[in-house]
Amino acid sequence: MIKFHCSTCGQKLGVPDEYAGHGVRCNKCNERSIVPKPAPEIAEAEAVPVAKAIPVVEEIPLVEPVQSPPVSSPEVLEEFEEVVDEAGDDPDDARRQAIRQARNAREKAGRSSGRSSGGKREKPQRAGKDSGGGFVLSDLIPDILRLPLGLVMGLVFVGVTIGIWMMCARGAEDPLCFMALFVPIAGAIGLRLPVVERTFFLGLLAVVIGALGIAGGKAIMAKHVVVPYFEALSNEECLEDLPAVLDDPDLQFPSKRSIKPYATDGDFIRCIGLIALVDEGQADPKKVRKWAVHILVHSNKLDTIGFIDSITSGGGSTKPIPNLTAEDEAVMTAAYVKIAEWEEAETHLRMARKYYPALAKLINQAAIIKTCENEDTKYQAAFLSTLGLFDLLWVMVGLGAAYGIAAMDV
Repeated sequence: MIKFHCSTCGQKLGVPDEYAGHGVRCNKCNERSIVPKPAPEIAEAEAVPVAKAIPVVEEIPLVEPVQSPPVSSPEVLEEFEEVVDEAGDDPDDARRQAIRQARNAREKAGRSSGRSSGGKREKPQRAGKDSGGGFVLSDLIPDILRLPLGLVMGLVFVGVTIGIWMMCARGAEDPLCFMALFVPIAGAIGLRLPVVERTFFLGLLAVVIGALGIAGGKAIMAKHVVVPYFEALSNEECLEDLPAVLDDPDLQFPSKRSIKPYATDGDFIRCIGLIALVDEGQADPKKVRKWAVHILVHSNKLDTIGFIDSITSGGGSTKPIPNLTAEDEAVMTAAYVKIAEWEEAETHLRMARKYYPALAKLINQAAIIKTCENEDTKYQAAFLSTLGLFDLLWVMVGLGAAYGIAAMDV
């Protein structure tokens, strides 16, 4: 083996001994160099290892750089032997043809390595695919089915999120408005799993799915969370633990406001008198709550205009309480007597302020009962109660995040 340097680029080359004095081309710079004759004083064992200049075995005079691996394909060897046989006595011509055929074989092998096992050229990697070559769900799905499957998965993810939202809301007895943030995000994730391309259209589709999911989720919260909460609140026996209600700081009447509208109104002061009898142990709290709610529902105190009108007219329920027994009538009479005593002693204002917390609970119950008398107004009020103070913020953030997941490479 003759080792020498390319006269043009200095690349270290090696060829068989029989090519001494012949010209070969460097595989790095492709310039022709003359192979020097071997020096007899340099032993082959002491020579520095260099890259062989042939692509397959020593019999192929192909000059290769040190870092390039030799080509040992059996097909290349057979082609080289045929070329040598056909060339006859012209080794340079045989060498040139062998080099060309070996180079073509390498290029062909490189092109075939970029093809798939089915013989088709592999498509360029698209956005969202796993660059590490790992398993990707979208690789198993035909292109025509990816968008429909993405729509189905997006809706499924939205449904699961709404289910979690409803369970949390029922446990907290609150619509939990901030949960609307996660509905469009879940829908966008489900949409993106089988779909590879991230486009503006896909982002808009994720926003539409998210908006429909939020609206549907709020409707479900209104029907299955808020309406049952309204019904439970309207039937709560709030007078059974009257001392706790009277001491509730959230129900106290503002000290800077006048209690006179409540102390002089016929319906309000009548309810306050009944509450006082419960406080003194002279009346059944369940019956009093039922009577007081009936008085308030059939009065004009549950709307602003009616309340203003009652301040000047003195109010008064126009519909009598049904199914009163003689004992019940005696309780109602005792309430009237107590109210008259307050007027004589001029303590009606103080007593009205004292029992106002219980009256506030009864007013709230009466308002809910009156709202729920009509199915349309009941669901409208329930749906409106799902709109929290920061609800618009949660909705906008959720829809923006859904668009980013489906449309942008982040």
